[in-house]
Amino acid sequence: MLCNTGSTEMQCPVCPEISCKPDSSMTDGNGKILVDIKEGKLRSINNKTYFFGVRSTKADDAESVCCKLGMRLLAVESFDDIANLQKLHKDIFEGYNFFWTSGRLSSDCNDVVGWCSTGRTSPKNTVWKQQATSVYGDCAILKLYNDDVKKCGVDRSSCSSKNNYICEAPGLKHEMKDKVRARQGQKCTAPTCPAINCTKNNMYFEPPSYTRLNLSGELGRIQLVGNQTYFISKIKLRFKEALDACCAIDMRLVSIENRTKGNQLEDYLEINEQYWTGGSDLGCEGNFGWCGQGGQEFGRNIPWLYLEPNNAEGNEHCVNIDMIAWDSVKFTLNDNNCDKMMKFVCESKKPVLLGSVMTTVAPPVVVTLADCTRAMCPQHDCRESDPELMDDFVNVTFGEPKTACGRTMYLSKNRVSFADASKACHCSLKLKPITIETAEDQACIAEVIQKEYQKKNATVWTSASDDMCPGKYTWCGTNKLMTTDARWRKGEPSLNNWLQACVALHIGNNQTQLNGLADYKCSRKFRFICEVMKK
Repeated sequence: MLCNTGSTEMQCPVCPEISCKPDSSMTDGNGKILVDIKEGKLRSINNKTYFFGVRSTKADDAESVCCKLGMRLLAVESFDDIANLQKLHKDIFEGYNFFWTSGRLSSDCNDVVGWCSTGRTSPKNTVWKQQATSVYGDCAILKLYNDDVKKCGVDRSSCSSKNNYICEAPGLKHEMKDKVRARQGQKCTAPTCPAINCTKNNMYFEPPSYTRLNLSGELGRIQLVGNQTYFISKIKLRFKEALDACCAIDMRLVSIENRTKGNQLEDYLEINEQYWTGGSDLGCEGNFGWCGQGGQEFGRNIPWLYLEPNNAEGNEHCVNIDMIAWDSVKFTLNDNNCDKMMKFVCESKKPVLLGSVMTTVAPPVVVTLADCTRAMCPQHDCRESDPELMDDFVNVTFGEPKTACGRTMYLSKNRVSFADASKACHCSLKLKPITIETAEDQACIAEVIQKEYQKKNATVWTSASDDMCPGKYTWCGTNKLMTTDARWRKGEPSLNNWLQACVALHIGNNQTQLNGLADYKCSRKFRFICEVMKK
């Protein structure tokens, strides 16, 4: 870790060498932590999971315990983190408590706290306790008070003293490679953008001078927005392929440096669509830069989608535009899997001359909520899958087919996300995820689920979603809108939370109010059903 004292960079506090080896006896094999309730409490808030240790220990010992749990010692990088932790603290403890963090301090870096679990630093003024009471010690503790969040904050403590501790699940915004960099005293500052051969392709330009852009309307359109020229694609490519495509027409994948630029571009993009930008944090988790501009660092006024970027499942390193319909169309940015196929936007580095077939600039696309009629259902390129591997995948993932409820169904053995459930149905079995259109179907399928899994409680993905089109629940298996007769679980759907865009069938302990459809975040992992559609 490095800190900047104004003129030169100095090595920040040296992190201890801890032998980190997770203890398999402390998890159930699926990542679920199995610990004696006397040792501590697991709590979650805002997509983050924490373990509050209730036994006092030294700082280095606390880090070892976190490692055995497959977690890491806490890094407190904003006051929002402190406020969330205080809420959880109230639920577990009375009064106040002091907890070890992974923070280290040094006289060489008076103005920052170095977090050994991530290799990052935070300015003291963002996380430091307002009335710090300690002036000695090189370890950082978090002081939490139930009566007033303003009293909470980070303070110094001797590393040999004993305190409680907080572990956090790694990898939502920072991967474990941050920890490796921390141990090595390294800090990356910009992404490692994909190597591309950025050369102009004359086939897209009008002869004989090859200076006028002449693109087929099937590929996309040119749009003038103020003094800026954009190419807005109709075709879908992966992130690296989009970088290459923009280079071929002598442009670059778009950078959204601020909200103003995003708001200007919004009116020209299609509702219910996603577009690649040049943003990425490849090779430098959490440090986003614009690959179209050589990795230039993101500014502060970036219109991120709520709770993004989150590096879901550790493989989201490229930034796309989400055109979301809610009360009004919202232009937001999100981190996504770089191999996902989506449209893209290029921008000119200089004035663009248009060829004879591109003399008319397309009018703006007027986007309103009324234009949104269906959810965006998952799309899959099954050609990438090896048929031999698919046979193995079927055997591992599904049991024997069940014939009931007027259809043949394959019930999964394992839990996956909504998109992966859809892909498994489409690509491995050439089937579709299940559609449940009537109350009779729902009751029948619920009985099949209970017999298969032999559980009173079960949650299973269906094909329904309102992704990118809130409130317009669509059965992706049939592309039909859900009717008003749908049997929702009591209190569902959560229309005030558009992040919960995928629908599962929940069966709960034979209690009627707990049974029915419910919307969840699409990244949640549940079992699922593929079906042979009724003829």
